[in-house]
Amino acid sequence: MIQAAKSYGITVFANPMFVGEGGRHYENSILASSDATITAYGAWLGNRYKSYPNIVWLLGGDTDFSVTGLPQKMGDLAAGIASADTNHLMLMEPIRNQSSAQIWNQATALTLNWVYPDYSHAQSLCASNYASYHMTIPSLMGEDWYEGEHSMTPLQLREEAYWEVLSGCTLGRIFGNNAIWTMGGPKDSMGQTWQSQLGSGGSLTEANLGALFRSREFWKMVPDSNNQTLTAGFGSGTTISVAARTSDGQTIIAYIPNGNATTITIDMSKIASATSTAKCWWFKPSNGSSTLIGTFANSGTEPFTPPDPNDWVLVIDDASASLAAPGSAQMQAGPLTPVSPPSPASSAGVSPLPVPMRWLDCTMVTGLAFVLVMLTAGLRSRKRRFSHRGSHLRSGAVKKWDANSAAPLCERR
Repeated sequence: MIQAAKSYGITVFANPMFVGEGGRHYENSILASSDATITAYGAWLGNRYKSYPNIVWLLGGDTDFSVTGLPQKMGDLAAGIASADTNHLMLMEPIRNQSSAQIWNQATALTLNWVYPDYSHAQSLCASNYASYHMTIPSLMGEDWYEGEHSMTPLQLREEAYWEVLSGCTLGRIFGNNAIWTMGGPKDSMGQTWQSQLGSGGSLTEANLGALFRSREFWKMVPDSNNQTLTAGFGSGTTISVAARTSDGQTIIAYIPNGNATTITIDMSKIASATSTAKCWWFKPSNGSSTLIGTFANSGTEPFTPPDPNDWVLVIDDASASLAAPGSAQMQAGPLTPVSPPSPASSAGVSPLPVPMRWLDCTMVTGLAFVLVMLTAGLRSRKRRFSHRGSHLRSGAVKKWDANSAAPLCERR
């Protein structure tokens, strides 16, 4: 299965044992297993899959870290995998409206921070995690409210997406659809086939989001947490407008969910330009089209009112950079040199922590289908131990990801 995913350019978020809050899945069996058994299971997994280029380890799964003993067991699994596999990124899924960095004191084993909000916390949870952890571990929005669930509207699906990536989940996000993740199972609430949803409205607008951010240097984006760039008209609650700016001042991206019901004000001096000019665009997230507004001086403030009542994205660039229309071309990043995280005392600046480009390029991508790969070497409750014989995944070759190649994400909750 892993090899089949690779042949389609799909990166798999592989979950070795889905915990499940309240004992719904493997939680009780995990707690009944010894530390040595779980560590050995992790080492076996690490050895078996360390050569695959298209895996991200996703530990946990609705994991309630207030359950006595569970944090230790998750630490055992992480340590076991890491002892044999230093090639792959690792995340941990907690329970709703938490992040792994917030609640796990053994989070040093993790290389990415999994943020898990509902719709009402999409903006605030990404913002708070960026404020607390961006200098040490980058954040990915791993799961929010899915298309076809919680009566989510197309607008709300887009709001979640732009609030998250512009407020601090700067690695990107994973989009989900009820019919796809349930595949007709007991929790199917849409009554649609998964095949019919591969081109759903939510999937297509997620593709628009990916195209937009890949057309700009998204890996340099810093959230405008204190409204130094978007200085007025930012609103609050479900009408909050959010913005982010590249650390070199080349680009500003702002999302306005309530269209021409508001006028936002931008400090144009936040654009750095050799020609002292800024080129401004409207990008329509519902269909991916862009419209040139015009060229302005990179000084003073400028009001912007969206063209109609729909949600819109404002993109402002250094005019001298001669960037293509938003969403129309993919930018390539040069190699980044990883550096040691700065001390907490030096983390007050606005520059994001430089990280290997592969962290970003494999996540700020759109996904159409989300497939769970549960490594079937699971728990045998009866014997209170792990069985490795259940795994039918075959081993493959290859060593590491290409930093400049984008692959769709695959995940299911």
